[in-house]
Amino acid sequence: MYETYTTITGRVVSDPRRYQTSHNGEVVSFRVACFSRRLDRETGQWSDGAALYLTVVCWRRLAASVADVVRRGSQIIAHGQLRTNEYVGSDGVKRSDLEMVAVALGLDLGHHQPDDRGPLSSADAQSAPADERAEEKPLVSVVPTGPEPAADSAVAGASWP
Repeated sequence: MYETYTTITGRVVSDPRRYQTSHNGEVVSFRVACFSRRLDRETGQWSDGAALYLTVVCWRRLAASVADVVRRGSQIIAHGQLRTNEYVGSDGVKRSDLEMVAVALGLDLGHHQPDDRGPLSSADAQSAPADERAEEKPLVSVVPTGPEPAADSAVAGASWP
């Protein structure tokens, strides 16, 4: 079997569906629309080209993470294996669907719109309970080494371990 891996960007157009397999594996699937954008050089306006619709399927740990983050309307970047899923519809007609089994997926931050939960403002952070506030810590802890600085130096009077 040929394994074709590709990366897509697009907008999630269905609510993600979460399933449990018979062996307690987790699966999440959703539909994505990918649009090519074209610049009309005469008018200078961008327009959407034809849409490519596909189903993205995530398994195991990726499924658990995706289920908590991705929702309808999210702009995503997904990398995975493309395949054609053939099935018979409820009307008895044979159909096929383009499917990606994702191995990596994330939000496309170039198109990300903050949601209602958004980042906390400083006022919200102060009113949050103490256990929800992030304790500010320095990014780097510097421990001086060597001899104590001379009394006339700029750091004189600073505590030295």
